[in-house]
Amino acid sequence: MGGSNNSYNNLGSPATYLAVPFGTNYDLLLEDTYGDGWNGTSYVRVYQDGVLILNTDMTGGSSTVVSFDIVAPAPTLSINDIAQDEDSGNAIYTVTHTGGSASGAFTANYTTVNVSATAGSDYTASSGILNFNGTIGDTEQITVSITSDFSFEPDETYTIQFTSVSDGSVNISDTATGTIVNDDNNPNGTRPYQERYAMNLKGDFLMRGNTNLRCTANCPGSPTTNNPSVVMGYIDVDSDGTTVNSSRSNFTVPPGSTVVWAGLYWGGMYHSSNGGITNPAGTLDIDQVKFMEPGAGTYTTVSAQVRNIETTQFSGWNTFMSFALSLIHI
Repeated sequence: MGGSNNSYNNLGSPATYLAVPFGTNYDLLLEDTYGDGWNGTSYVRVYQDGVLILNTDMTGGSSTVVSFDIVAPAPTLSINDIAQDEDSGNAIYTVTHTGGSASGAFTANYTTVNVSATAGSDYTASSGILNFNGTIGDTEQITVSITSDFSFEPDETYTIQFTSVSDGSVNISDTATGTIVNDDNNPNGTRPYQERYAMNLKGDFLMRGNTNLRCTANCPGSPTTNNPSVVMGYIDVDSDGTTVNSSRSNFTVPPGSTVVWAGLYWGGMYHSSNGGITNPAGTLDIDQVKFMEPGAGTYTTVSAQVRNIETTQFSGWNTFMSFALSLIHI
């Protein structure tokens, strides 16, 4: 209790009562220290398990009785929020039965909902049914797959909402917010020069570069400048349906030589708005290429350690350059 409505509390340690049974019409009889009733203006606050259930302004009188109920909390489903990098894989949410116990087992339906994130491009939509045994503390999990992209964009969000429940007494109003944290650098921002690899040795340096496009239509009979209206197509030397395009290059290592370092660069364009060539599928991972060593019958997947993107210098063209390092001894 306190004076001036709710400006202070003159009980240094409010009274606490343990194991009060649930019930209705609990009464508090208020008397001042003189035993002549309750005088002045104040208030009464009652908390149940830390939750305010009564906040009543009091007025003077010979005696004042305040009534209130202590009822069992409703069974409730609670779900956590998650924020994670877009390339960290799955977001795993935990749904917990809190509040009071239910009368028995029940099910709850859930679904993901777009906010600024878009299902299909930023994450995989998810919906389903969760099964609970009806007791406090029971948990279920929801997994949402996050899609990594290569666009510099703000953080994006989606929510998980409960849409229905088999037991109408269960509170399903809680929602989870999933935040997809962009981890791509500004592709057009100034970047300092970065050394890829350094070593001191006596030897030679060999370089090979492959052409991955060829003219397929409107090809000029002689070299032409100023971007003629030709149509380009992908070179494909392996006829493998799992690759977008492929090329081959050979070099000979002198007898007795040892290869101590090998680096692989690859680049191209994606999401171009210009004509003349078919864009690769939007699901293509520009951070990966397939590499086949001489004599090998299968590809090895090589993942980029560094990737840079350029989107503004040439309107309509989004270009990228990726790099992977391999230390080998032959």
